[in-house]
Amino acid sequence: MKFSTVNKRFYPVWLPEVANEPTADSFHVIHDQNVGYGVITKRSFRKGELMAVFNGIILPHQTLYTLQVEPGMYIEDPWRIGRVL
Repeated sequence: MKFSTVNKRFYPVWLPEVANEPTADSFHVIHDQNVGYGVITKRSFRKGELMAVFNGIILPHQTLYTLQVEPGMYIEDPWRIGRVL
């Protein structure tokens, strides 16, 4: 199933595409030598609007770029949204 992000996708081609994943027209990863990587938005979002969803790899342990789904289950997104946390 395709959702609309031809050539604007941040994720590797082997990772299944999901609705509302972050794209290059909405987000940009920046790097600062003093504080490291971060994500900035390239457009305005309305109050209450869904900005993006996590997409990534399911892991049994926490990393710097994970969000806990349930005990012992984490989704890792080192490409974009995982850098927001």
